[in-house]
Amino acid sequence: NDASTKALVLEHEAALCDAAQQKQTALDALTAEHVASTEALIADHEAARADANRKRQTALDALKATDTTTTAALIAEHDAAIADVNEQRQTAFDTLKAEHAAALSDANHQRQTVLDTLVAEHEAALADANQKRQAALDTLKAAEVTATMALVADHETALNALTAEND
Repeated sequence: NDASTKALVLEHEAALCDAAQQKQTALDALTAEHVASTEALIADHEAARADANRKRQTALDALKATDTTTTAALIAEHDAAIADVNEQRQTAFDTLKAEHAAALSDANHQRQTVLDTLVAEHEAALADANQKRQAALDTLKAAEVTATMALVADHETALNALTAEND
């Protein structure tokens, strides 16, 4: 009976270890997805920034190449181009920020779902192990009672036999 109780304990511990490993694997996968998504958002932002810098440099080069009569017009175009680039940059940044927030929220939701599942599986495994342990204890108690009753009956039979011999 000690062996079956130990086996139940070992089975419970193995179930706990397996649940912890599944949890860590799920967390690692979610972390990798989050990092990849963030890196992609950063790369998109940097590309938009590089494009804005190229447009700015083109406008500056155009300003340097023209004579003073068109400088005012070029400055106005440059200012408009900068405003446009800044607006595009802000729009791209806002989009990236929203996509990042959505991806993070989704990853957190997935992580919570995995954690909830793992907790439920762990609790079910624990309840099952406790039920098996209780059944083993109940069986052990019943066997002990039966053995005790048999010993008492043997003792009474021996006592009766001794009493009969003495009479």
